Amino acid sequence: MPDIETKPWQDRVYDLLKGVGVRHFSYVPDAGHKRLIELCTADPEVADVPLTVESEGIAFAAGVHLGGGRAVLLMQGSGAGNCMNMLSLIENGRFPFLTLVTMRGDFGEANRWQMTMGAAVQKTLEAVGVRVLRAETEADVVPVVDAAIKMAFGAEIAVAVLLSQRVLGAKEFVTGDGELLMGLGSLATIGARLPKNLSILVVDNGIYGSTGDQATHTGFGIDLTVVAQGCGIPNTMLVTKKDQVAEASKLLHQADTPCFIVLKVHGGPPGKFKLNQHAEECKLEFRRALLGKR
Repeated sequence: MPDIETKPWQDRVYDLLKGVGVRHFSYVPDAGHKRLIELCTADPEVADVPLTVESEGIAFAAGVHLGGGRAVLLMQGSGAGNCMNMLSLIENGRFPFLTLVTMRGDFGEANRWQMTMGAAVQKTLEAVGVRVLRAETEADVVPVVDAAIKMAFGAEIAVAVLLSQRVLGAKEFVTGDGELLMGLGSLATIGARLPKNLSILVVDNGIYGSTGDQATHTGFGIDLTVVAQGCGIPNTMLVTKKDQVAEASKLLHQADTPCFIVLKVHGGPPGKFKLNQHAEECKLEFRRALLGKR
């Protein structure tokens, strides 16, 4: 076994958490937490719970406390905005709460979409009663997490540890099908109104490819077409074979009520392409294509 001081910081944090009785790890898959997720999913002594959205992990942690256990939520800074309302449960119920947050939108970030939330994470969390500690270097991580554990479970308060991109490094990414899992309520809205001019194609590889190839919920067997049917969307199709593509294409273009098609594909890196991250440019391009030049 490696000496404790030569272990990666992620391994030492995991040992620290287990050492104080944390046996429940919830997470939205994230490249910055890849090693911690690997450790908890491989450990038969702990329960690992993949989430579709970060707020689920807050309710989960509260439930674990009610049952006499300890939990930690692993999330990315961009997910903090999904947590605000649910954090009122922690504040008003005086639940202990610990989250480790990998930052986006700070040191070395090249993706402008991450900048807005990256600048707001600490202020937003503090505004709803969460104490925030920061780890700016690898040497900071273990002692900061140790302090956060003492505060969260000793004083029974909410504590977030923000792990800087100085620790994690800047990221390059390609996004994919996992977004639908974070917004399943949109299918219910579509089913309630049944717009005639809407077709949805979900390209589903069953993994979060940009965060380390962790399985999505569809990778565990969840069928999104059944979810869409339950939400009242009348035209759905699951495409698993090449000879189904022509039928699916016809349905996409000719259905006179909402259409929802899931195209199952193999995992692996996508082909090379340039992702346009300029939000205003994308907006204008869409409007020109839909409305014509004015």
